[in-house]
Amino acid sequence: MKKAIDMKLILAAAFSLQLLAAEVHGTQGWVDPATGVTEPYNPGTPGKDYSDASGLSVEMRTVYNKELMFRVQPELFHEQFGKKTDIPVRSGNRIEFRFVKKLPKALTPLVEGVTPKPGKFTIYPKYAEAYQFGNWIPYTDELDLKAPDPQVSTYLKELAPQAALTCDTVVREIINAGTNVQFASKADGTAVLKRSDIDDTCLLGVKDVYKIAAILRAQNAPKINGDYVAIVHPFVINDLQMNAPDGMWQEWTKYTNPENLLKGEVGKLGGVRFCATSEAKIFKGENFGEYEKLTVKETAAANSLTVTVSEKLGRNEIIFRWVRIGDYLYMVKSNDENTITLDRGLEVEVAANTEITQGEGGKNNCCVFSTLFIAKEAYGVVDYGNQGIEFIVKPLGYNDELNQRGSVGWKCHKGAVILHNEYMIRFESGSTLGNLCTAN
Repeated sequence: MKKAIDMKLILAAAFSLQLLAAEVHGTQGWVDPATGVTEPYNPGTPGKDYSDASGLSVEMRTVYNKELMFRVQPELFHEQFGKKTDIPVRSGNRIEFRFVKKLPKALTPLVEGVTPKPGKFTIYPKYAEAYQFGNWIPYTDELDLKAPDPQVSTYLKELAPQAALTCDTVVREIINAGTNVQFASKADGTAVLKRSDIDDTCLLGVKDVYKIAAILRAQNAPKINGDYVAIVHPFVINDLQMNAPDGMWQEWTKYTNPENLLKGEVGKLGGVRFCATSEAKIFKGENFGEYEKLTVKETAAANSLTVTVSEKLGRNEIIFRWVRIGDYLYMVKSNDENTITLDRGLEVEVAANTEITQGEGGKNNCCVFSTLFIAKEAYGVVDYGNQGIEFIVKPLGYNDELNQRGSVGWKCHKGAVILHNEYMIRFESGSTLGNLCTAN
């Protein structure tokens, strides 16, 4: 009896598939992909599906294009200017960078026969962790047999750029959290002192580039192959190029060759080589899940890394978000239901019922673009065990008796840390094209 019931179910499913096939493949009409509504074909000449002059016969059917279209991926290169470091296997998940505090000038003249007091040699550390990231997609034997595209290779083509984009974004978010920041002035020359006052008229200009390069030189920031570099959004570089006097902007073909070209490099100005990417950081305010703002539940002491809130959040729902608490901006390192962990300690004590607002966007929540001006060894990029990105393909049957399930996935370790805050300046500006994008 059980076999008979199973066979009826199979026949019923097959019949349903035939009906579905009739609707999709066009024997009844044309299906609008947006609405799903089927419009009957014009019968036209008897024996024809179409009434056009070509006179296609009923045997003609839609041909499936076997080349699956994939999206063009953005250029990723936030890692290329960082100091690469690996955490050795079985050595924990944190690495220590050690620095020597600069000795002051010794300007006190020596006295004959008198030994001066010794100088003080100070070493201080900075730490970075490599977090593990990954994703996977399952597939079945039925899908692998009947789908027009090969599952493993199709999934890999999308998972590979996802993995690269994830690693790039992890590094980007950390190095954009530096405290060495400059703001673009308004079109009338009015100085801007905070991100929330930036509007679409606050553009990166030629004078700004020269000023930032001068600041880096004054800090004795070491150059990268003779120049400083900048990671910039295409909209921002467009404004800079449009406003630069004739002959001042240099296309890369005028000063280098393809072998020495940086990833994404578009040109040079004022001793700074610019690399343009759509993944340059864009700040724009969004709700915290379902909440427009958050409220501090309990008083938090100065230097505290955590703040409790009255609202209920999803785990890591606002990770990497910028928040404004009082007059200060912080980046959220992690969060659970009622606690957010910040990237640095609170500048001052925060009282209960203080509002936590979105800290990303500019005036009227316009897009604010980050341009990172970078010197050598400004930041470090951390991997684990020199493993890179690992792609994992599990064939059908790796964990089931009937070879019904398989999967394709990836995982990696990635982290970053700002090593010399004075060697990297984040310049925040608007753009004349800022209305065309959103936060990334």
